[in-house]
Amino acid sequence: MSPGTRTITVFVTLVTAGLLTVAAVAAVPRALRYHSGLFSGYGSGGRLLHVLSGLDLTDDQKTQIKAILKDEGPRIEPLADQVIRTKKALFDAVHTQQFDEPAVRSAAATAASAETEMAVERARTVSRLRGLLTPDQQAQIETIRRGFEERIEKRIGLTRSIWREHAADFIDAL
Repeated sequence: MSPGTRTITVFVTLVTAGLLTVAAVAAVPRALRYHSGLFSGYGSGGRLLHVLSGLDLTDDQKTQIKAILKDEGPRIEPLADQVIRTKKALFDAVHTQQFDEPAVRSAAATAASAETEMAVERARTVSRLRGLLTPDQQAQIETIRRGFEERIEKRIGLTRSIWREHAADFIDAL
């Protein structure tokens, strides 16, 4: 390898490594913001925490909320892990080479049980947090909840109408 080629190779390698490092550093906060943490199960990026931060909380409320979240964290973390594991097991059972109905039913029941436990813990946490809020703050949360529900219904309706309109096209494209 000539000295010029070696210099170019080293330069390209360093630039590539630098770009990969910058991309990795930029991706970490995004990954943490959207998919991780003890309370990521409360929506993308901890929607509950985002909603709470927009309620003009008093310092006393913030302290009490932090205490509740720290108290709930040790219960939620293993439940979140269990939900992930059971969903993966269900996915694996559905996508095996050989259809095994008892395995699918068992995996689905286990996943449902894990989701149930997580839902109960979420409800407990939300109830505790709502108990700290003023009537005005609770009204704000209810407005946000209704807006979220409307967006979900709109997306479900849109998905259903697209499927009805284009199901034959999707199938024919196979």
